[in-house]
Amino acid sequence: MSFTSALLILFTATAPQAANASLVGQAEIVTESRDILVRDVVDVATIPSALRGRVAGVQIARLPSHGGSFEFSAKQLAELVRRRVPTLHIAYSDDARRTVRISMPEHRYTRNDRCYSLVVAVKGGSIIQHDDVTRGACDAQANQRALYFDRTHKVVRASADLSAGTFLGSIALPKARMVDAGEELVFRFSQGPVVVERAVRTVQSGKSGKNVFVQAKDGKVFSAAYHARDNRQDDTGAQPVSENIGE
Repeated sequence: MSFTSALLILFTATAPQAANASLVGQAEIVTESRDILVRDVVDVATIPSALRGRVAGVQIARLPSHGGSFEFSAKQLAELVRRRVPTLHIAYSDDARRTVRISMPEHRYTRNDRCYSLVVAVKGGSIIQHDDVTRGACDAQANQRALYFDRTHKVVRASADLSAGTFLGSIALPKARMVDAGEELVFRFSQGPVVVERAVRTVQSGKSGKNVFVQAKDGKVFSAAYHARDNRQDDTGAQPVSENIGE
């Protein structure tokens, strides 16, 4: 089926300011529904954080109701995004003829699916973690468009500020608690009876039990082991202002 006949192409949308972003690198994309959204084809991590929540969920086209899969060139996808978000400049590989196949899944929840809802409010861009959610019944009619997958860190994030009770659907949660870039922690270093603590800020995301890079107030950047506490206070051995961390 041709590019134009396969889709209901949508026009007119606005973005607050000019920005650059990149297309995703996959050769195949499976959307959540008939709607093709900006976040389906654009690497959300490349959209400036100030715009991410406002443009990531913008619909750029719709797949036909009878399903099937359709191929687009990188250039065609970039043009679709620009039609809906004119000030979002989309970069793609040098080979503009690279094709991406997009299809819609025929998903039905099963008795083994794990669906979740938020028990706390979360900010846009936040990693969804075990202590943020409660497990409940899967609702095939509920809206699940409040999230996006961070391909770099392989976690699910909120696409905008979400309130407690928001249905998230069946999602994969990180096995170990994660700390995100920009979080305030306490670096704790002990040598014999002497314990030294320093306020630090993470400069990268990381899992509990792994080393992360942190920056002290004097600008020094160093690696420290991050250990999460069960009560949501975290330690980088550096805690949230990390336990057993060392330079």
